[in-house]
Amino acid sequence: MASDSTPMPDYLKDRIAGALIRSALVDARAITVTATDSRVVLTGTVRSRAERQEVEQVAWSAPGVTQVENRVTVRP
Repeated sequence: MASDSTPMPDYLKDRIAGALIRSALVDARAITVTATDSRVVLTGTVRSRAERQEVEQVAWSAPGVTQVENRVTVRP
């Protein structure tokens, strides 16, 4: 069970997904966020390396994230 200082996986997933939706650089519909404990896995496609980096940066910015696995692929 998570302590009060460690966000639950659903909270992390929702927070990251919301931040991606607010980002003007990324099409959030093309990204899937999965969270287990404080580990986040990102999958999907983006149009550029900059978008891929933005997706990862957004995930790292969520409180409590300790690991991000970026499986997002670039498809122009």
